[in-house]
Amino acid sequence: MSLGNEAVRRLEKFRGMEKAMVKTVSVKCAKCGQEIFRYLKLSDGHLWHCWKPRIMRDYSVREGNVVKCPCGNIIGYDVGIYIKLRQKAFTW
Repeated sequence: MSLGNEAVRRLEKFRGMEKAMVKTVSVKCAKCGQEIFRYLKLSDGHLWHCWKPRIMRDYSVREGNVVKCPCGNIIGYDVGIYIKLRQKAFTW
């Protein structure tokens, strides 16, 4: 898989992390299946929130601090440096 220049630049920060599994994931709406984020995930496990500097592509709609899919499904809430995700609202 080929990563863009932006992704390569962001990966440079994590080169020294030997045990981390750096991968890109697509966060999709559970209701309509549309991609909402392309996110740089550093390890295995659940996706509880998305750190804003690691979001590579953002297709979401923002209304105040509410993060929505274009279909209207509420995906999460913007709480500053990260987006707190609603667990049943997305798949990845």
